[in-house]
Amino acid sequence: VTRNKGAHVNMLTACQMHDLNATAHALAARDQGVVDLQTLARISAGDEISLGEDFEMVSSKHALRRIEILSRETNLLDALTELHAAHPCRPLIDREDLFRSLRPAPAILIEAAINRNSATQLIHVDKTGIALAHRDPFDNMTRDQRTAYQAADDRLKEMELKPVALFQSPGPEQLDLEALLIWKSRAVRLYNHSLKQTLLLSTDAIAAAEQTLKTAFPDAKTFTTGAARDALKTNRKTIVPLLEYFDARGVTEREGDERIIVV
Repeated sequence: VTRNKGAHVNMLTACQMHDLNATAHALAARDQGVVDLQTLARISAGDEISLGEDFEMVSSKHALRRIEILSRETNLLDALTELHAAHPCRPLIDREDLFRSLRPAPAILIEAAINRNSATQLIHVDKTGIALAHRDPFDNMTRDQRTAYQAADDRLKEMELKPVALFQSPGPEQLDLEALLIWKSRAVRLYNHSLKQTLLLSTDAIAAAEQTLKTAFPDAKTFTTGAARDALKTNRKTIVPLLEYFDARGVTEREGDERIIVV
């Protein structure tokens, strides 16, 4: 946190005047809009903490000055606009990339700006990332990018349950296209923990695999990983994370080394 001498002097002056609100403003000026309530209580000689409308309580430990939140809301929208322009195929911006572009703003202030912009539906937020609301990546893709996306989608279907790399030498744009396939529910990313590898399967292939297993092992008939692999005509690299995916979705239930289909 940047702490300059002038801001520190202003804080001391406010403390000497026993002006709680002025002290909070001085702390906010010193700490980029963030007020540590424990610090405020300590330097205000234990006075009850009740701040004016210039501040927003975001937790039991911190308050934020509203003017800084408003400023970061604008900065956030500008940063998302720039990141979308740099990655037109990427449906959502990673939080880490967004926060990096907004530094040195404190993380708590960025989170407040995200929450405010999300509440007003200016941005879309989920566990995979953040994007400007109602943005459709396809509106900004070039003809070549659209062609590459369709080729990757076709290749996914052809691979079925024996996945190989979609691109011979995947770069940033190819990774963005993979993310777009997942976002459009055309693909699912699985992880093989023992091999420490990610796999991309088409949602159509996964749906077909689920139906095949239900047909092959009806009426709560137990089956092993090997039996499932044979039924689906795939390999161990794929069958293990695929069954784990089915376990997580409640399609299958594991009992030791065997599983059953959950009806």
